[in-house]
Amino acid sequence: MSLTPQLLKALFAQLVDAAGGVEASGHVLGVSHQRVSQLQVLGNDQLPSVLHIARLEAFVRQPVITGYLARLCQADGETADPVKEAVEVVGAAAEVIELVSRKAPAREIAAAVVRLKDEADDVTHAVGAAGES
Repeated sequence: MSLTPQLLKALFAQLVDAAGGVEASGHVLGVSHQRVSQLQVLGNDQLPSVLHIARLEAFVRQPVITGYLARLCQADGETADPVKEAVEVVGAAAEVIELVSRKAPAREIAAAVVRLKDEADDVTHAVGAAGES
């Protein structure tokens, strides 16, 4: 797993949703709702700051981004298992299917697709690492 700007923005979008949307998040952060929107748009190069993330996570009492980062750090020390990684791809794909079937907001679906792509990349890396040993 790796944290890309796209994945960070997708996770930030989930955090904004958990906080009640862009207007509520803007209020919590002390910025405009337009600024919050900019921080989650994939076409915009600006990324949310650590302070933005910490404030919103404290507000929702859920480590959406920092929890992902903690799991990422723990996974780096482990040997990649291609089967385990493939199972995670299936789980991410199931999440996408579930979101599409219940007609979730496009932003939520896009975040799940970014995660699916990230998980698929993990399979490729795990297979490559297994072939080298």
